[in-house]
Amino acid sequence: FSERNFLGRGQFLSFGVSTGVDNSVTQLTFAEPAFLGRDVRFRFAAAYAESDEQNSTRFSTREISISPSLEFPISENGRLAVRYTIAEDSLFDYSGASPIIAAEAAEGALISSSVGYALIHDTRTTGLNPNAGVLLRFAQDFAGLGGDTQYIETTALVAAETTAFSEDVQL
Repeated sequence: FSERNFLGRGQFLSFGVSTGVDNSVTQLTFAEPAFLGRDVRFRFAAAYAESDEQNSTRFSTREISISPSLEFPISENGRLAVRYTIAEDSLFDYSGASPIIAAEAAEGALISSSVGYALIHDTRTTGLNPNAGVLLRFAQDFAGLGGDTQYIETTALVAAETTAFSEDVQL
């Protein structure tokens, strides 16, 4: 289930359950575009994923995460998002011969606690041509504020969008 205008209030709500013979994923996302009556977007996401031992992997996994975030404008087309994520990842029931995977399974559940940000520049609905634009996003997450893992993750996205055929096709 996904709704971009939940109850006619502009809120975003998404809930999904996906399951198969050997795995299942459940996720929930809620976003309020005008948090506290301001141009601040509050987002809350939670997920649970589990995979059972399969013939090809010979181990099972479990992932649980919760992530609240705030996003606000910093310029006419720019926004800044800040977030916190806490997650628990575990690998267990290993029945193979790899010493690397066996050592990881012996560690048990690992907790990661991270803070992150994203700088977003989006001109897809503004400017001289509101039917075309670009989306630039640069994000980083820093883990190690408590928990068992330490890392820096950096991601970038560059996208362009335009319409064609009397705005019937979006490219």
